[in-house]
Amino acid sequence: MACHGPKVDVDPSSAPAALRGPDLPLEIWRLILSYLTVKDLCRCCCVCRAWSDLIDSLDSTHWKALYLCQSSWRHPAWPRYLDDEPFSWKQTYRDHYNTSLSWLRAYYESVQSGCLGAIFAIKWDRKTLDVGFDFPHKTLKSALSVANDFDTISIHGPCVYDEQFEMTSKIPLEIIGNGELGSVVLNVSMELSAATSRLSNLVFKAPWFTPQIVKMKTGHLLVENCVFEDGHVTISSPATCHIRYSIFNNACLSVQNVNVSIVENCEFTNLDGAAITVDSQPKTNYTWSRNILQQSAQKIKCNVLDVTTSGGCLKASSEQTVTMPDETGLVPLCPPGVSGSQAYGFPDSEDNYLSDAATEQQYYQGQPSDSSDIEIDTEDMGETTENDSDTSSIDSTHILELSYHRNQLKQASIKMNTNTQDMEVDWLRGNNLTFAADRDIKELIDSTHGLIVYKCQIVECKGGLLVSNHAHCHMYNCELIHLQYGVRCIQNAKIILIRNSISHSKTSGVFMRLGSSGLIADNDISYNKEAGIDIRKNADPKILCNRIHHGRRSGIVVLGQGQGSIHGNDIHHNQEAGIYVLYGGNPHIRDNYVHHGEAAGIAINEKGQGCIMGNLISGNRWGGIDVRHSADPTIKQNIIVNGLADGIVIGKDGSAAVNDNTISGNSGCGVWIMSGVKPFIHGNQISNNGDHGIAFVKSKEVPHSMEGAAAESHSPDHQVFDEPSDLHEVSGSHNKLPRHQNKDAAISYNQIFNNSGGGISIQGSETICICDNTIHANRNSGIIVHQTAPVFIDNNAITCNNGHGLHVDGYTKVEVKNSGIYNNSYHGILCKSQAKIELNDIIGNGMNALHIEEANQVRVHNNRLSSPKDKVIEVKGSTTAHLYDNTIKYISSDVFEIDKMAAKSTTSGDNEVILTQSKEGRLSYEMTYSDKPDWKLENPGPRPLLDSLNGEPRPSLIAITTVAQVKTSQSVSANCQGSKVCVIL
Repeated sequence: MACHGPKVDVDPSSAPAALRGPDLPLEIWRLILSYLTVKDLCRCCCVCRAWSDLIDSLDSTHWKALYLCQSSWRHPAWPRYLDDEPFSWKQTYRDHYNTSLSWLRAYYESVQSGCLGAIFAIKWDRKTLDVGFDFPHKTLKSALSVANDFDTISIHGPCVYDEQFEMTSKIPLEIIGNGELGSVVLNVSMELSAATSRLSNLVFKAPWFTPQIVKMKTGHLLVENCVFEDGHVTISSPATCHIRYSIFNNACLSVQNVNVSIVENCEFTNLDGAAITVDSQPKTNYTWSRNILQQSAQKIKCNVLDVTTSGGCLKASSEQTVTMPDETGLVPLCPPGVSGSQAYGFPDSEDNYLSDAATEQQYYQGQPSDSSDIEIDTEDMGETTENDSDTSSIDSTHILELSYHRNQLKQASIKMNTNTQDMEVDWLRGNNLTFAADRDIKELIDSTHGLIVYKCQIVECKGGLLVSNHAHCHMYNCELIHLQYGVRCIQNAKIILIRNSISHSKTSGVFMRLGSSGLIADNDISYNKEAGIDIRKNADPKILCNRIHHGRRSGIVVLGQGQGSIHGNDIHHNQEAGIYVLYGGNPHIRDNYVHHGEAAGIAINEKGQGCIMGNLISGNRWGGIDVRHSADPTIKQNIIVNGLADGIVIGKDGSAAVNDNTISGNSGCGVWIMSGVKPFIHGNQISNNGDHGIAFVKSKEVPHSMEGAAAESHSPDHQVFDEPSDLHEVSGSHNKLPRHQNKDAAISYNQIFNNSGGGISIQGSETICICDNTIHANRNSGIIVHQTAPVFIDNNAITCNNGHGLHVDGYTKVEVKNSGIYNNSYHGILCKSQAKIELNDIIGNGMNALHIEEANQVRVHNNRLSSPKDKVIEVKGSTTAHLYDNTIKYISSDVFEIDKMAAKSTTSGDNEVILTQSKEGRLSYEMTYSDKPDWKLENPGPRPLLDSLNGEPRPSLIAITTVAQVKTSQSVSANCQGSKVCVIL
């Protein structure tokens, strides 16, 4: 047997004496060796290492010529890649030759299993029976009548043998065509029941009386370089088969109960049904062929996965750089050396949550810190600080500043990641979408038996592969094109699909149904008229690292109690939603790149559920994630950027838990919510969107600022599927993360900044709780309330917005507590409705700290108020207001301005006014005046207070402290120690 070594040139100094002669250079030796036969070359390889290396150096010349001159062998990459060359022509020749003899292993098995006398009695007396016009046997039937075990029947061509009979053979033999490929045609039906058989270089056509061409119920069948036309090939357990380099033209292959069989490098065309049908659960039969086929199957798996076997584990080859999945079986979300949660500011454990909160608590309690103080620009007051040069490089739209030094404010600035392109690049670097087999994947592959389909091409058929009724099947490196459907797996069947190309199907590319399962990994699924992958009725596959694109409808559809794990896929340019979940579908959707779709990135509809986690959703025409019609998913740690509409849409009757997402750079709102919905929106970074950060609207008729395609994101017109008649209410939720069971809509622990509209706009009809948020530098008001249902606003930082801090308008009831409202361009609070405003810090805003107009029953209690440019409190119109126990910083204008109409119903008492400059006259209402030029926010410190969070984590995407830039005047006492940043007004 030939030795296989590396393809290297021979070192003349190490060559035998015969090779070192000056008259015979290596080129001459190669020329001499090119005249040798394969048998002679193999013998020369055994002489020494130098001769073996020399013969190996003939791989791309003489060995290639030897392979291609075999008239009964096809190109090793047939039928798909005829221009590709194998790694070694010598090794390919060897593999083909050994495989063509594998059917004879039954002969050796029979010899080895016998007694010593039987071994001596058996002789190797194989005969070759020639069939043809000029040979003793004119027909196949004649040769079969005299054939013995392991004989060869050689049928000479070119000729058509119209046998028209049903051949039954119980003896092991081989039937080969002698001539060019396709020159020997047999019209015959064969039923084989021998221990082993081989068919090679023949064209089979079904006779007129039956569509059956080959049928086998026992034994092993090796088929090489054959053509089957207009019929069926059926293999039933305990029989096995190995079919190579064959064509099925209007012919199909049916496999039943088979534990292991292989179909490789075959072509299926022009068929009205499924090209390959695998049916019934595999049966374990310990036959002589099982070990041979398992060895071949293992070699195929290693070739497909680019791995080598080491210690029972699959190991990635050195040529491929991959990111191995972690212990959860998922590809890590982050760059090397950074935990998945740290990559975008997500706390990676509960301990980190607590440590972050403890760090902030140190700031608020006046603990020392290593960071230096930063002087804050006082441009809004017409004055400057001494250290403007120190802060000139700081982009104030990207920085929030606060916390304490001793009992004074101290900066704690954190850069915000607002560049959406950088977010995408960082995500793609941290998420390796290349398929890598971990231990769990290997176990899944090894536990799946049945037929292996490898490097086949299926074209112009009704269906590609049909797996049903508990059957198992593998399909690797195949091309399925222009079919009615690509792959259909139903009735608790199990399938492994890796590195296939499935395109231009008239329906779905892959269809999973009725409890089917398996692995769909690293496939290219494109240009199908229906969904790329369709999962229904309790099917539960693993869908990993596929490229699903340019579909006429959705990329992946999960409906009718379908489940599945959808991880690490690249889903783009589909006409409808990249992933669409409806009718009780409940998948786990993680670490996918869903981008540039013509509709929503991910759509959840009609009681759909599931967990949507860690995905990058970018550039889709409708909402990044669209939730409607009793759908209730968990949306966590996604990056939703650069959409042409809203980031997340929660439409009619939808519900969702929206946690720890980054929603940025979308043309519409960050989160758009229809009235009647009670979502839980927690810990998100919502920034740089073209409309409001979060918007609640009354109904679908409410005008929306988006135009064109973006407006379609709120249309209920999605792709429609016929709802299965046997659907029932989903009771399980194994894919859902723990979530807040909210009675009212809740918005908490979010960072909402730099949006073109307001931070939060509320125009719905549901009670809403807004707490522990940072709302900063939006181009409209921080919070806009225009509805009738109550709104509770607690412990928020509302800073530097280009409108009011809080704008309340309508007939609602608002309660505002424990919040810090700083440095907004207009009023701190503009209130035109019933309100309870207590325990807030409203300081440094461009106009009034508190402006009350045409409001009823406004209670202002225990607040700290100041306005550097305008009246601190202004009350107008038919208003009933009660102002008690407030501390008011009095700088440059009147404390109060209350018009005549409002004065009749406005009361005040026990308010303390702190003077920074002497004022004569203008003393009204019951106020206590004191002179405290170094007044600071202490006991308690600047709101919002960490103590009120009760151990809950701060917003987890970016650790932003919660007090805004604070302005100071130069009239502050010179005795004040520390920077001007540390002194409030």
